[in-house]
Formats: sequence, structure tokens, C-alpha cells
Amino acid sequence: MFATTTTTNLEKLEPRLKRGDACGCPILAVAISSRCYDPR
Repeated sequence: MFATTTTTNLEKLEPRLKRGDACGCPILAVAISSRCYDPR
């Protein structure tokens, strides 16, 4: 059985991807910066 982990920080995700934590599974990472926020 495989465990699933999540992260809400792109800086923490990048090392996980580089070391292969996904075990070959496809990954979709969406990062939203403060530039995407429009407080209107």
C-alpha cells in the first residue's frame, strides 16, 4: 500500500520531485503567486 503526502508549499515540493517521491507517477503541480491575486 502506498502513502499519499501533500504539500502546500512549492519550495517543499521541488525536492520531493527531484528525489523521485512520486515513484514514477505523473504529478500535476499548480503554484499560485501573489501576482495572481486581484483584490477587486
